[in-house]
Amino acid sequence: MIRLMAFSILVIFLSVGGQASAQISACGDRGSIAEKLDDGYSEQPVAMGLSTDGSVIEVFASTTGTFTIVVTQPTGMSCILVTGGSWEGLASLKADLNI
Repeated sequence: MIRLMAFSILVIFLSVGGQASAQISACGDRGSIAEKLDDGYSEQPVAMGLSTDGSVIEVFASTTGTFTIVVTQPTGMSCILVTGGSWEGLASLKADLNI
């Protein structure tokens, strides 16, 4: 289950390609980042996974389609990897896989 989520996030990350490196703009405490995403963009966590290096990858998204991918390293440092729009959840995939 975790591998599938991590794979899905990796596919999303790879699909944005070079945009990700250009948009790395904020690092800090995960709680502060999550609060700013909620207050500024109404984004809430919608998916998460654990990478092989122990980092937690999270996707925050809003009902208006904005999204942010955040990585929290084992050290506790969180950084925004990429932001974007037109987010669509894949609820049918989750149901089909009994996740």
